Amino acid sequence: MEQLQLSYIRAIAAAAGCVVTQPEIDDGIDIELRQRHSAHVNFTDNTARLEIQLKSTASQANISEKEISTKMRRDRFDYYAAPAPLSVHKIVVIMKQPVDPAHWTYVRKKGLTLHHACYWVNLSGETSSASGYVAVNAPLTQVFDDIALCAMMERIGKGEAP
Repeated sequence: MEQLQLSYIRAIAAAAGCVVTQPEIDDGIDIELRQRHSAHVNFTDNTARLEIQLKSTASQANISEKEISTKMRRDRFDYYAAPAPLSVHKIVVIMKQPVDPAHWTYVRKKGLTLHHACYWVNLSGETSSASGYVAVNAPLTQVFDDIALCAMMERIGKGEAP
């Protein structure tokens, strides 16, 4: 399941003109995206950066009409909920995945389709009284696609939140 989500993120990042790095040690950052553009004036190297925690769920119970939810360890929640201003912005990306790998992709003459989308949420400034694991919800209106990623990187490049 993790490999499907990584493939999804890499495809979206490529379409958005982002460079993907994956830390060798998992300290809560699954993927870092970088996009260099002359419009990213908030940085001396014109590079906007975004750290991503990947989460997924195969449970239909975790999807409502308005949001998708998952649980996140409290220490990782606190890291992603750190209030602005941040040197590197952070988001959580949640993917709904079918359990059966036969339902992950569909190949036809016109191309490959990855089933199910990812949704993103910026937790900056959020708080929780939960201990152990914290519920994280991403609105279904915040689809993680190349258009959304380009808009996020543009905002980050201006010094704004994703």
